[in-house]
Amino acid sequence: MPLYRLTSFATAFACTMATSALAQDINPATTACQLLTAENIVEIVGKPAAIYETNDGVGDASNCFWEVPDVDGYVQVHFVRSSEPNTTPAMAQEGFDIYEKNKRKELQANEIRNVEGLGERAYLVNLADNPTAFIGIQLLSGTDMISIDTSKLSEELAIALAQKAVANKPGVD
Repeated sequence: MPLYRLTSFATAFACTMATSALAQDINPATTACQLLTAENIVEIVGKPAAIYETNDGVGDASNCFWEVPDVDGYVQVHFVRSSEPNTTPAMAQEGFDIYEKNKRKELQANEIRNVEGLGERAYLVNLADNPTAFIGIQLLSGTDMISIDTSKLSEELAIALAQKAVANKPGVD
């Protein structure tokens, strides 16, 4: 199997993360915004949230950025569905493994840990020097990758948001 097929999923995920700087009109119908709605955030966080940016990235990828003003924080949702029509769960797992392996090289051992019960695999990032209280969760659900990034929210709330995003994930058309 060509290496590009193994890494294309992780590359698409990285590319969609980079597209956040290319803001477009706010579109709450993007897949990422459907993974976590304002109602979901209020239900879990207990504070109102408002979308401040959305965009569609490479292929079937989208981003949704929520502001949680009562805690001066945010929730960011990044969603990537493989654009390869024949992507198997094993191929998606290999792409996720490569992405995770590279992330683990960048971080200290105490800044990244596995999280059980979120899709097929998930890990949580909580930086040691973390003045913004950033928590990031990356997970593989079927052949889709979802990232939930939060600021000024606890790990427990970030995990609860990720659980809701997986529960809200649309099926393959």
